[in-house]
Amino acid sequence: MVANHIGIHPNAVLFPDRISAADRELIKEKAKNDPSPEDFFVRKLSEGIASIAAAFHPRPVIVRLGDFKSNEYCRLIGGENFEFKEENLMIGLRGASPYLHPDFKDSLELECRALLYVREMD
Repeated sequence: MVANHIGIHPNAVLFPDRISAADRELIKEKAKNDPSPEDFFVRKLSEGIASIAAAFHPRPVIVRLGDFKSNEYCRLIGGENFEFKEENLMIGLRGASPYLHPDFKDSLELECRALLYVREMD
């Protein structure tokens, strides 16, 4: 969802002052129909999760949140400003590890907002 439908690093919508003006413009264009880039991110993520969950309803669906390697996050708009350069991507900061790191706490909250929105859908 994040890579193919959103295309923006979650921290780029949260901390626009830390990305380039060109990246801010790309994000502004993508989020032009939403109140804010954060709302765009949450809406797009929740829509994607909901569409997959609907296809399997009434069976439960396991949602796997942002589990990219740092090089994959770097490819997202604004991503190069927030990711660590890792020698070995397979043993680096991935899986649940980023969510334990203070730099990624706010992006986890974005993903949780999307999950809550999906849970509250009728």
